Amino acid sequence: MSSFIYRVLLSSLAAACTCALSACGNSEAPPPSPPVAASVIQIEPRTVTIPASYPGLTAGSLQVDVRARVGGILLQRTYTEGRAVKAGASLFLIDPAPYRAALDKARGTLAVQLASFARARADFERVRPLFQKNAVSRKDLDDATTSFAAAAASVVAARADLEQARINLAYTRVTAPISGLTSMEIPSVGSLVSPSGDGSKLTTIFRIDPLYVNFSFTDRELQKLKRGIGAGKVLLRRDKLQVRIRLGDGSEYPRVGKVDFTDNGVDASTGTIRARAVFPNPDAAMMPGQFVRVSIMGIERVNAVLVPARAVLTTQQGKQVWVLDNHNRARLCDIDGSDEVGDDLVVEHGLGKGDRVIIDALSRLHPGDEVKPDFVSLPPLSGSPGRV
Repeated sequence: MSSFIYRVLLSSLAAACTCALSACGNSEAPPPSPPVAASVIQIEPRTVTIPASYPGLTAGSLQVDVRARVGGILLQRTYTEGRAVKAGASLFLIDPAPYRAALDKARGTLAVQLASFARARADFERVRPLFQKNAVSRKDLDDATTSFAAAAASVVAARADLEQARINLAYTRVTAPISGLTSMEIPSVGSLVSPSGDGSKLTTIFRIDPLYVNFSFTDRELQKLKRGIGAGKVLLRRDKLQVRIRLGDGSEYPRVGKVDFTDNGVDASTGTIRARAVFPNPDAAMMPGQFVRVSIMGIERVNAVLVPARAVLTTQQGKQVWVLDNHNRARLCDIDGSDEVGDDLVVEHGLGKGDRVIIDALSRLHPGDEVKPDFVSLPPLSGSPGRV
C-alpha cells in the first residue's frame, strides 16, 4: 500500500514540474521603462551684467560736532532737536554776563593804555628836539624813546585783549557751522559746559544731501575681478557703472548713486577694502545710520554660460547637472561656478555652447535613462542682486 502511494506522489510531482517548466518557457520579458519627460535648455553663451552686492551703512556726507568754545552755564537751546537748520542759525546760548564784564574791562584797559601812549609820545616829542640842542642827555632821549615804544606795544596788546573779549562774548551764542539735520542736545539747559574735553560737545549736525553709503569688499573679490578683466571674461563698463541700494524693508531706493571713493589699502584686521558711494537725497528719504544692501551695476560677463540654479545638484563631488548625450540619455556632468545672476548660475567649467541641460524631473533620473526632452527657451535674467 505504501509503495503505491509513493508512486502516485512521484507522478504528481513530475506533472507539476512539467507544467511549471512549460509555463516558464512561454513567459515574455517585462516591457522597458518609458522615457522620462523633462524640460531641457540648450546652452547659448550670453553677455550679462553681474551685479556685485554688499552690505552698506549710510552716513552724512558731512558730519560736524557742535562744541562750546567758551565755558559757562548753558542758558538756552534755540533750535528744535532733529530739525533742519541753516548755516549760521543760533543753536545755544551760554551765559554771556562774565564775558560782557570781560569786554568792559578790556575796553577800560585799552583806554588806560591809550592815555599812557599819548603821554609817552608827548614826552618823546618834547625830549627829541632838546637832545638835538644838547639840552638833555642821551639817557633822557633813550628813556623817552623806550617809554614811547613800550606804550605803543601796550596799546597793541590791549587792542588784542579787547578783540579776544569780543570774540569770547560772540562765542556765547553757538551757531550752526553747516546746514543740515541736528541731533539731540547732549548737555541739558542749566548744565556747566567747558571749551575742552567731553564737556564741550553740544550736538551734531549731519548733511544728508548728498548722502554717503559706506561698504567694503574683500581682497579676494578684487583679485577675481582683475583676473576676469585680464582674461577678457569681464568688462568693467565705467560709463555704465551705477550703484543702487535696497533698504531694510526690501524696497529699492529710487535714485541711482555712483562710487566716489575706493581705499588704496586692505584693512589687515578684516581683509577688506573700504569703498563709498554717494547718492542724491533731496527729500531726506534716507537717514544716516541705516543698514542697506549695495548693488553695483556695470560689471559685464562676456560669453557667460548660465543655467538655472534649480538645475544644479550639490553633491560630495561638487556641483553637477544632468545633461543629454547624443542619444537623449541622461548623464551627470561636473561643473564649476560661483557667480549668480538672479536665479541663474554662471558656469566657469564643465558646459559649453550647444550642451543640453535638464532643468526639472531631476529626482526621477538615473544615469543612462532615456529622456523625452521638452526644449524651452533660455530663462530670462531676473536682474536681482548677485555676487561677483
